[in-house]
Amino acid sequence: MNVKKEDQASEFMVEAQRCRERREQGSLLKAQQLDVESTRLWKAAELEMESSFLEVLEQSDVIVCTCVSAGDKRIADCSFRVVIIDEATQAVAPSAFIGLVMGAECVVMAGDDAQLPPTVLSEKAKGYGLGISLFSRLESAGLKSHLLSTQYRMHEDISTFPNEQFYDGKLLTGISTAARPPIKGFVDETEMPVKFISCRDLESKVRLSSGSLPGARAGMSYSNEEQAN
Repeated sequence: MNVKKEDQASEFMVEAQRCRERREQGSLLKAQQLDVESTRLWKAAELEMESSFLEVLEQSDVIVCTCVSAGDKRIADCSFRVVIIDEATQAVAPSAFIGLVMGAECVVMAGDDAQLPPTVLSEKAKGYGLGISLFSRLESAGLKSHLLSTQYRMHEDISTFPNEQFYDGKLLTGISTAARPPIKGFVDETEMPVKFISCRDLESKVRLSSGSLPGARAGMSYSNEEQAN
């Protein structure tokens, strides 16, 4: 989106709000004019963004999107020979299918069925099987998955529990203990790579301002400054 048009549109919206707050006849008229101009700039910026999007799309060999946005009408006429779905075990099957009906000849699903399943809040939907990912369905049907058995993220002591509990001891650690030293700044600087810090009863509610961009809303959120410290 054209940044200059965005910024100017936002400035007009803020100025229009200030005019309304003054509650003067001339100010209210100016606020209406600023609102009209702000809307015009937003629409112009969106048109420019759309044009830029299509231009980039035509020049791209790889498109990155979510499963659902693969159904975007702007790429409806595109064909994708190779489709890669990341976090595939957390995607409900219908969303995974969206990208697979656009000419896919090779499909790679990367995911971990020992971690979180798809988030489905409707019990009725779960009853129809929508709580089971396409990844898990294919495994259940006999298609063997390939285990990437070496992890490079966790200290080995942290990986011990999930390794034994979920991966039958097959998980290897490809990072040295020295590369994951204890976090400094604690009174008890033991070698244990896990720290628990109590911030209980220090959380508070704060009011958010509405902001200047379209769609922004005022409301309440939670803050815990001690946790940040």
